[in-house]
Amino acid sequence: MLGDYGADVIKIERPGAGDDTRGWGPPFIGEESAYFLSVNRNKRSLTLNLRDEQPSRSSSSWRPTLT
Repeated sequence: MLGDYGADVIKIERPGAGDDTRGWGPPFIGEESAYFLSVNRNKRSLTLNLRDEQPSRSSSSWRPTLT
């Protein structure tokens, strides 16, 4: 909903598997389900392993903020 009002929403997904709802369907639009596309509209996704004990340089400098 925040994305509908112009917020920059970033969804963090698991490496390899991603979001399970990508495969929920039919109907499919391309390789993704219509359900996934509708609930994740106006969001960008980022694959990030939050359980990694040695985070990469890019993930160690990343900090979430809520405004």
